[in-house]
Amino acid sequence: VIELAVSFLAIAALFQVFDGAQAIGAGMLRGLQDTRIPMIFAGIGYWVIGLSAGVFLAFPMKLEGVGIWLGLAAGLAAVSAMMLFRWLSRTRLGLDRSPWAADAPRQTVLL
Repeated sequence: VIELAVSFLAIAALFQVFDGAQAIGAGMLRGLQDTRIPMIFAGIGYWVIGLSAGVFLAFPMKLEGVGIWLGLAAGLAAVSAMMLFRWLSRTRLGLDRSPWAADAPRQTVLL
């Protein structure tokens, strides 16, 4: 039981890193009022990638509970990567509304 708990704790640490990254990505995109595409990313990441990877690792690969958690971590990692790509593409997609956007007229900003 202790060995299983230790393996779950290691996966939980990895899970937290990816969960934090996707939460930050979701918040940044929400600040740009970009919510529809990140919702689709989450659906794909959690239900398609995470669930299928978890089932594959748990049953055919015989990792059981550890496989489920690794699959969930893989889904979170995929969502994090998709949100990062969306954030880095914000100017090209016309999402960047900051005064520093490439196509915005230059103006003085007082801080």
